Amino acid sequence: MRNLSCVSGCAFAGLKDVMGEHMYIILAAMAVGAFIGAAFGGVTETLAGAGIGVLLAIVYGYIPRMTDCIDECPIH
Repeated sequence: MRNLSCVSGCAFAGLKDVMGEHMYIILAAMAVGAFIGAAFGGVTETLAGAGIGVLLAIVYGYIPRMTDCIDECPIH
């Protein structure tokens, strides 16, 4: 149970760090995704492209933080 608390605390702190440090990259990914979605035409495609761009930027920035959590909270 203690390990779960360690991993969840580390994961939340990592997500907060990603959002704080990489906000401009996330916004740029949203804009690029929206432009790609707009190229396919329509409001739905634009919103979907923006959402996918944001999701990919967050995941890309979050993967190294999650591997740090695995090293920080070993399983016994």
